[in-house]
This record gives sequence, structure tokens and C-alpha cells, in this order.
Amino acid sequence: MAACSGMTQASAPPAADGGGADAANGVDASPAPDDASDAADASDAPDASPSSSCPSTILFSTGTTGGLAFGPMNVVLGGLLNVPGPVTNYAGDVIFPGATLRALGDFAPSDAGAYDAGAGSDAGPGPADGAALAPWLGELGLIPSSCGPVDVTGREVTVHFYVALEGAGYRPSNGAYLGSYHGADMTYYADATATDVINSQFEHPLKHVFTAAEAADVHDHGLYLRLYAIPSASLGDVPIRLSVSEIDWQ
Repeated sequence: MAACSGMTQASAPPAADGGGADAANGVDASPAPDDASDAADASDAPDASPSSSCPSTILFSTGTTGGLAFGPMNVVLGGLLNVPGPVTNYAGDVIFPGATLRALGDFAPSDAGAYDAGAGSDAGPGPADGAALAPWLGELGLIPSSCGPVDVTGREVTVHFYVALEGAGYRPSNGAYLGSYHGADMTYYADATATDVINSQFEHPLKHVFTAAEAADVHDHGLYLRLYAIPSASLGDVPIRLSVSEIDWQ
């Protein structure tokens, strides 16, 4: 797998509050005199253990953005907002009835002429090519920064999303997948990949259960939904709209 530059490390978990909020609000939270030393020892011990309840399911129909952000290799997506529904396909059929997390993107031709096979072609790099996708990559983080360190060993995630083509245009080779980073390398999960997701008739939910090794990568570097499309130099840009309705954790 090709090495990926621009890797960012997960931020350190926030320090324990230690009762500072109560003091600032004028609340006397001091322990009884006999227990003061024990309370001080307890408050001084940091809790750096991974959270067992976070991440939890995010329903974007509630109007939240979920505290999510774009990933370190994102070059395509922008304008992350919660917007009212419905989301429909090209035929006007409802995909998601309620509000969704929305991002806009524009896949532009690059210098990789070997991949310029025109509209409807399946030629081009995919998830296994790692950083070769960098010129055409949209990357959305799936774990809120408020979670701090997480342990997703044995847990299952399902991401419900739809990618619409904005305006008249064509559909080049494209796809979506879930992945993380291992050191500086991009990773992906073979059972959480899909192709031809732009302007499809239905949504393409991606689901994965994490092994201990995969969970270690997520703990260190996060978890991402990645989109890619390989535009034709002769046919031009591919503008899209990404809509995410739910990130379900079990």
C-alpha cells in the first residue's frame, strides 16, 4: 500500500476537570476534612482509558452535525452542514426523508492521464491503491472529536449515505469505502467498499466489524468515509453532493 503524506496524529484526550467547573460557579465542592486527602488523590489520577460508550449512533435527522470534520487527506469535500430533507435520487424517489449531514464536492481532472478512460469506465485506482487516490479524494471523519480515545474492537459500524450528481454531467469511475491509517499508510476494509455510488438509484450503506488490530488504528488515527471519482480530462469536472443520514454503532 502506498505511503500517504500529510498524516496527522489523533489529539491527546482532554484532561480531567477535577471540579474546576464547580469552583468557577461558586459551588463549594470541598470534601469533608477527614476525606480531603483521599479525594485529592482520586482527582489527581487521569482517566486515559478508551471510552466504551463513544462513539455512539448519530442520527442527522435530529439536526446535529455530530461534531464531525473532514479527514487529513480530504481535497474534494467542503461546506459541512446539517440541511433539511428530503434527499432524492435522479428519478425523484426519496432516499432519506429527513435532515442529513451534507458536504459539497468537485472532482477535477488531474495529471494522471493513465486513468483518463472517459465516462462510464471502470478504469482507475481504487481503495487498494492508497495515496494514488489523493488527487481525487474526499474524506469525512466518522468519530466526533469529543470522544477522545476510543476502543471499537468487536463493534459494528454502518454508514448510510447517498452521493448525488450536482446538475447535468457524467459519471466517471467512482466509489466509496471505509478506512483508517496504519502509520502513514491509508487502510481500507474490503467488506466496506462500493463502486459506482454517484447518482445511483439507491443508497450504498457501508458496514464493518472491527478486529483488534483495526481498532488500534482507529484509536490512533480515526475512522473515515472516503469518496473518489476519476474524471476525464476531456469531459471535465464532476460536482457532487454527499448526504449522510446516519452513522449506526452496535
